[in-house]
Order: sequence, then C-alpha cells, then structure tokens
Amino acid sequence: MNIGTILNQIMQGLARDDALTSWCMTNYDKAQTVYHPDERDLPTKDNCPYIHLKRLDDSADEEMQVITIGMLTALYDEAVKIRTDPNVEDWEGSSKLDDFVDRIKAALKGIDFGEGRVSQYAADYENPGEEDTFPYHVVRIGIILESYRSMGDNPLD
Repeated sequence: MNIGTILNQIMQGLARDDALTSWCMTNYDKAQTVYHPDERDLPTKDNCPYIHLKRLDDSADEEMQVITIGMLTALYDEAVKIRTDPNVEDWEGSSKLDDFVDRIKAALKGIDFGEGRVSQYAADYENPGEEDTFPYHVVRIGIILESYRSMGDNPLD
C-alpha cells in the first residue's frame, strides 16, 4: 500500500460521495470540501463543511504494513441556534456533527483499499467553546489501515 495512493483514494471517495454531498447541500447550501493542504494554509470557517486529511504514519515489518490517516472535520454554525425543551438545551451544530461523522464513516466504507483493510477507527469530539473553537463543531478522526505481507518480506519493499 502506498500512503499517497491511499490518501488520494480517501480524498476522492469523500469528495464524490453523493450522500455526504447531499447532506452538506441540505444543511449548509454547499458541498463538503476535502483538503490535504499545506499546514501553513489551513481551511477556515468559510471553507466549512470540510474534511482536512493528514498523513500520520506509515510503518511495516515482515508481516504487516500499517498506515494511519488523520482527519479534522469541521462544521460552522454562525447563527448558533439553541434547541430548547423545558429541561434541555443543546447546540444544533452538535447533532449536525453526529450526522456529518456518520456520513463520513459510510463514505469510508465504500472506498476500495485494495489489499488493505480498515482495522481501527477513532473519533475525538471537541465541544463548542473548547480551545476557542466556538461556534466551530469539530471532530478529529483517525483510521488505521493494515495490509498483511508475505512472511519474510522486506519491510522496505
């Protein structure tokens, strides 16, 4: 598995996913944008909804190659609406973020990674107001892809 090829497959798969695009158009009047930008030119609130991909790790031994990809997903709700009930207050963007992440996961399931398979998935939610993110709604996602090798293969191949 080549990390650049895998990253490109993920970018194309997320950018072209019809269900994800439809959801973004319905909720934000524009399609998602998928980035693998220079760290000096990161997406801003004007680019939301976005998915920012990042290469994290590519390691191998005689038996397996492991690639780790990170994603920063963000929604921006400028008109911060509060959904109220007599005893409940919640940020509307928080529930939207769950939907956004579910659609990203569904899109990832539809990507063909060849001999690789997703072996681990993790999502780290940042609550509005943490780290001056408000009214950003952010989730950091990590996926690990594994590919088994023939016994005795050189990990540098």
